[in-house]
Amino acid sequence: MSEIRRFNFAYHFNGGVDYSIDGNTSLILGLGFESNIFDTTKDIDNQPKDRTSQKLLKFIFGINF
Repeated sequence: MSEIRRFNFAYHFNGGVDYSIDGNTSLILGLGFESNIFDTTKDIDNQPKDRTSQKLLKFIFGINF
């Protein structure tokens, strides 16, 4: 855990649709993208310098009642 930073900033983009099926029931479909802004690892003296970040593409499926 000494090589991982505790805090980081990220940005998120999400979009989707809500399709009414019947009365109060609806289907939800969406797509999202997330990415970290800063390096998530700490560089230690004798290790090579690197940059690690996380990127995420997510699919959103759901049913609202």
